[in-house]
Amino acid sequence: MSKVISIVNMKGGVGKTTLSVALADFVSAVLQKRVCLVDIDAQSNASFAIAGEERYQTFIQQGKTIDRFFLANGNVFGGTPLSSFVQHQVSRIDSQPPLSLIAASPRLRLVERQILIKLARQNLFDQELEGRAGKALRDGLKDLTSKGVTVIIDSAPGISGFSTAALRASDMVIAPVNPDYLSSIGLQLLGRDVLPKLNVTKPPPLFAVLTKVRQNVTHPHLAWFTNRDNQAQAGFTLMHTRVPLNADLGRAVEEGDIVQSFAQKYGSAVASVTQLGAEVMQRVEDL
Repeated sequence: MSKVISIVNMKGGVGKTTLSVALADFVSAVLQKRVCLVDIDAQSNASFAIAGEERYQTFIQQGKTIDRFFLANGNVFGGTPLSSFVQHQVSRIDSQPPLSLIAASPRLRLVERQILIKLARQNLFDQELEGRAGKALRDGLKDLTSKGVTVIIDSAPGISGFSTAALRASDMVIAPVNPDYLSSIGLQLLGRDVLPKLNVTKPPPLFAVLTKVRQNVTHPHLAWFTNRDNQAQAGFTLMHTRVPLNADLGRAVEEGDIVQSFAQKYGSAVASVTQLGAEVMQRVEDL
C-alpha cells in the first residue's frame, strides 16, 4: 500500500505549493509511479499550476472539485466517493504514468463555514467537522493508496478543519520552512501543538525542509533548525536536502500549456528537486 504525504505549514509563503507540485512530478516522471496530488487549499494554486486555466475552469463547472466531496447538494460527507473527483492525465509534464489531481476551488473556505453552521445547529462543534471530514478523507484516500497511488496533499497555510482532517489521514507530514524566525515559530506550533493533539493512535512524523536558502548568504537563524535539541523539543526532523532560492523552480509552478520533460520543466533546479524527491520517498519507505 502506498502512503499519504501532507505538505503543510502554519506560515504562508514558504514554498509549500511549489514543493507539493515538484514532489508529485518527481514521483510520476522520475520514479514512474502513480501519484495523485490532492489540493485542499482554497487558493487553488496547485490545481491551477498543474491543470492550466482551461481545464481548471472545466473542473469547477462540472463540480469536480474537493469542496463538492465535503458538501454537495446540502449533504455533508454523504455523497460521491472521493475517487470520482480524481482527474486523470492532467499534468503537462511528459511522464508515464501521468500525474492525477483532485482539484480545489475558492469555494472551499465557504464550504467549511457552511458545514460548521450546519453542525452548530445540531449542537455540534468544530471537532465534529475535523472528525467527520477526517474519516471521509481517510477512507477515500485509503481507496487510492490501496491501488498503489502515492497521495500528496497540498494544504492551506495555517490549520483549518480540512487541513486537520488531512493531517489525520496522513502517514507523513512535510513542513517547508525558510531559514528565519517566523518559520521556526510556525514549525514549533505544528510539531508541539497540532500534531500531538490530532486524536489519532499514532500522529504522523514531521519532517522540515529548508527552502529558499540563498547561496553565499549568512542566515542568522539557520542554526536553530539544525540544532538537534531544538528538533527534539519542537517535534520535527530536519531533512538533509536544502532547496535553494531558484527562479526556475518558481517558474515551474506557473500555469502554462507546453508539454515538456521533467528536466525541461525544472531547469537549473532539477538537481535539488531530484535530491528532495529521493530523500522524501526513502523516508516514506522507512516508516
